[in-house]
Amino acid sequence: DRLNVILSIPVSVLVAYGTVSLLRRRAFLGRGIALVALVGLLILAEYIVAYPTFNLEVPGWYAGLAHEPGHFGILSIPMDLRGQSDKAYMYYQTEHGKPIVGGHVSRPAGDAFEFIEQVPLLKSIQSGKSEMPGLAVANIAEQMRLLSKANIRYLILDKDFLSDAEEAGWKAWLIQDPLYEDGDVVVYRTDPTLGRDFVLRHEMLADPAGQGQLGLISASIVPQETAQGSRIQVKVEWASASPLDKNYDLCISLIDEAGKIGQKQCQSLAPTWPTSRWQAGEMVAAGYSLELSPYLESGAYSVILSLADGGTVASIGHPAVIGQLEHSAFPRNFNRPDPMYETQITWDETIHLPGYNLVRPDVVSGSLAVTFFWQALDRMVASYTNFLHLIDPVSGQIVAQADVIPRGWTYPTNWWEKGEFVEDTIHLSVANLPPGVYDLYAGWYDLETGERLPVYLETGRAFAGRTVLLTTVEIPGN
Repeated sequence: DRLNVILSIPVSVLVAYGTVSLLRRRAFLGRGIALVALVGLLILAEYIVAYPTFNLEVPGWYAGLAHEPGHFGILSIPMDLRGQSDKAYMYYQTEHGKPIVGGHVSRPAGDAFEFIEQVPLLKSIQSGKSEMPGLAVANIAEQMRLLSKANIRYLILDKDFLSDAEEAGWKAWLIQDPLYEDGDVVVYRTDPTLGRDFVLRHEMLADPAGQGQLGLISASIVPQETAQGSRIQVKVEWASASPLDKNYDLCISLIDEAGKIGQKQCQSLAPTWPTSRWQAGEMVAAGYSLELSPYLESGAYSVILSLADGGTVASIGHPAVIGQLEHSAFPRNFNRPDPMYETQITWDETIHLPGYNLVRPDVVSGSLAVTFFWQALDRMVASYTNFLHLIDPVSGQIVAQADVIPRGWTYPTNWWEKGEFVEDTIHLSVANLPPGVYDLYAGWYDLETGERLPVYLETGRAFAGRTVLLTTVEIPGN
């Protein structure tokens, strides 16, 4: 910028010399007025304000700030140390006269950014991309304390440089109520106080004097309708009225309409900012993920938050109901099937095959259909993969195969309940196979390790190769 300003002076002199030279040429005799007019228009075009320029209007709140007594600084969001917003903040500074965080400096000192590097909030947003600090900087009150200790009195959201979504995101992250808001700015104190800037909506823990010590500003769950195998996200805004002397865990419980616990999960309340470090007026945003148990039955559940001493699951204080969950699970079948072909085969003492149905291929279908009736002898930790191989007995080569998770990859074995029967149909395409008789084998394996599950007859005899010859299949000719 500085070089361009200086360069314009000698260039203007050269333009003047060039214009005079043109006017002295015979070809331009009688056209001098037109040439001067043209050059004049070009100069006017250079200076005409017909495109977006810097807004010289200063938001009205800054005028009032100029009259506020005391020497203190302010922080404006977004912060862009080399961009348009920080230049605007410097211009606003000519109105209010207070120190600002950031600004546009051509040759900053070596320690100019030391303060920004020491405050996680500032460090996370100095890129100027208006990115939210998110849960990585969850201890909101601590960030405000760091600003307040540095004599920064206000944090200001400048709406001219934030999109609607970014503005909403910042308001949600800051938790506390703003001190002031108009069409230009949203202003927050950097010394938020319980009862003035935020309130406890639900007291979960009281101090020895019976006063509310730890509780919720707000809490929510998404989604509120779930299916088997899904998870819910729990967002909580915490606050403390007084310092805490120990670390607490948070337990998330799903309680059915009969008052029974359907599922319970306990974890650190705030892993990035343990409660033993919390001071009076703390504000912490935290997010938790609860993977729903595949054995959770269908029904309506109350989602309840409770506190526990770190490392225990014994609830203390006053639980809080934060929402309702409607859960839908797959129906389970515990009635023994009536298969076409009965068997007595068991894999690893967990998966039993009482029988199967077989639809042999014909010229029209060109497909072999096998319906298995599996039974879970116990709950399984792993999700196993079922394989079906059609083998040429002469060459020993696999000529058709299928590797599947039952029911079209929607019902893994670690969702099966003990005693449950699971029906699953597998189709093998055999249309391109030459006519003949083939062997049909079945088995299970762990997809992560590739290891097959051992398989036994009812008599206890193990099958070689950990695979079972079910039957032979004849492929007809055309």
